[in-house]
Amino acid sequence: MSSRFVEILYSSFRQGVIVPAPNWGRELPRRYLAYLIEYTAWRLTTLHQSTRDLRSSEADRNDYAGLYWSSPPRRKPATANAHGREMTRCNNNTSFLSSLVSNPRSPKPLAAFLSRLVEDRDERDRSHLFYCDGVRFVHHAATSRHVHPRLFVYAPELSRRHPGVQSTMDRIRERHPTVPLFPLPAEMLSRLSQSPEPQGIGAVVEQTWTPLYRLPPDAGLCYVALDTVQNPGNFGTILRTLEAVGGAGLICLPPAEPDAPDVDPFAPNVIRAGMGSTFALRFARTGGTEWQSWREKHGVRLVGTSPHTGADFRSVRYGERVVVWMGGERKGLTDEQMARCDQLVRIPMAPTATADSLNLAMATSILLYELFTQRGQGTGSRG
Repeated sequence: MSSRFVEILYSSFRQGVIVPAPNWGRELPRRYLAYLIEYTAWRLTTLHQSTRDLRSSEADRNDYAGLYWSSPPRRKPATANAHGREMTRCNNNTSFLSSLVSNPRSPKPLAAFLSRLVEDRDERDRSHLFYCDGVRFVHHAATSRHVHPRLFVYAPELSRRHPGVQSTMDRIRERHPTVPLFPLPAEMLSRLSQSPEPQGIGAVVEQTWTPLYRLPPDAGLCYVALDTVQNPGNFGTILRTLEAVGGAGLICLPPAEPDAPDVDPFAPNVIRAGMGSTFALRFARTGGTEWQSWREKHGVRLVGTSPHTGADFRSVRYGERVVVWMGGERKGLTDEQMARCDQLVRIPMAPTATADSLNLAMATSILLYELFTQRGQGTGSRG
């Protein structure tokens, strides 16, 4: 029932055009019924005016969108192809972030969303986004071919102290003129930073996952496969070394332990430990028969590591198409995982060594540089 209809009803009732039924007169006096209709008309008129203002006002629209920032609306895929989900998710993310930055006077909904991206793994998985801050990382996000930035934020008070911020913002405007560049208060942006000295600039970037069937098996030096990494410093160091030797990317496998979480290469502390290598590598998540079928189809050699069994890593000729499978920090590869490998190698240690194995990141780096040397890329390179 519209407010205009109630107004007409009330006016007709007051003029005697509409007369209530006899039983209404006994149970509800005429003046009370008039008051009821008048109150209903006033409430509907107020609600209608509030709704109209909410749709027309930028500030109200931003607050309205902020109520739903933790669960962006879902849409049906525009096309029924293999990439329909990716296209829909990208469109949802773009429109959702646009609603958050529609009013610079109300930054709290955006700051709350960015805080969840930093702290909550589930939010990163749900939104398919991640957050990074600092001149180095935002520069990589703005210039890399492998990632797609969706939003840039900056704090004017902090950015003036760092000379690299202004040139980075100029690069952003040049390469991404349609991506929002949103100002935030320095206090809000500092709370999001992983650095003890925030530089006043950050970026929201879409996670880029490549389907396994689209990974070129002979790209780069090799791929690294991981299923369990607990230390983000180790994880970031592995990514940094993998990019340094010309590796193609990372393949994320299901963890061997049922309760262990999947590896998350887009966690803020992993990105910072990787020093920007996240923006230069391909990432794929797979497991089961797909993982085995891809290796068999392309003739990819799976090399696993063990501290006690296998050949000396320096005596093995690894070939061209290689995936290096590294286990977790505590237990390494399980017996079942080692049985799936085409080649097991070990890194020898001194007989007097008290440690039973090397650090995960260190062992991965040693093995990757052996592949790097065997390919003849260890001489004449940048050092």
